[in-house]
Amino acid sequence: GALRFIDCGAYVGDTIENFRRLGYEFAEIAAFEPDPAHYPKLAKALRTERASLFPCGVWNCTQQLRFVSNDAASHVASNGDTMIQVVALDDALPGFSPTFIKMDIEGAEDVALLGAREMITAHRPRLAISAYHQPRDLWDLLIRLQSWDLGYSFYLRDHSFNGFDTVLYALPDA
Repeated sequence: GALRFIDCGAYVGDTIENFRRLGYEFAEIAAFEPDPAHYPKLAKALRTERASLFPCGVWNCTQQLRFVSNDAASHVASNGDTMIQVVALDDALPGFSPTFIKMDIEGAEDVALLGAREMITAHRPRLAISAYHQPRDLWDLLIRLQSWDLGYSFYLRDHSFNGFDTVLYALPDA
């Protein structure tokens, strides 16, 4: 069926476009992109979709954090030149029952999973979580998700030649 997709770190809509090219259809999209340089491009790319767009980052709670705007590697950092709003998925999307969540959020994946635990536990969506931003993510993300004991199978895939596109996939067991 059509995906109920949450795109964390939606950038300019490239993941959604790639899914479309592969033949996937969307019932509903929630897309999060905190970088003010990318958000307008994302909004333009998703004009024809049933989508809710959020000009903020994803975290384990709702607050404001410092942010470094750096094209595709924008990220939360204490020395950031901008302030951004961040939200927990559990708080931002009450009633949204995702079938797929993608997180490519420049090292904030582990903390963002904590803010989506209720949603992930309730709906057991497929997960694609970037695991290359911080070395410890290769272990920490898997350990966190395994500890929730939700009946997932885990796969680690490298989508580039240099390890800078390593993704942890969590697929719910039947």
